[in-house]
Amino acid sequence: MDIKEINKLSVKQRISMIGEIWETIDREKIQVTDAQKLEVRERIARYKKGESKFFTWEEIKHEIRNAK
Repeated sequence: MDIKEINKLSVKQRISMIGEIWETIDREKIQVTDAQKLEVRERIARYKKGESKFFTWEEIKHEIRNAK
C-alpha cells in the first residue's frame, strides 16, 4: 500500500493502521538519546517539586472543546 492509497482511507482507518504499525515495533530497538533521558529526568524532578502537574484525558478534551 502506498501513501496515495493510505490517504484514501478514513481517518479512523488510518489511526487504526498507526496502532497496528506501532505494535510491530520492537521496543528493545528504540534508541533514546542522552538528551531525551535528561529531559525526562528534569520533568520528573519538576513534578516532584510541584512545579508541574498532570491532566486527565477528560480534562484535556474538555479544554480543547471549550477553547473556541
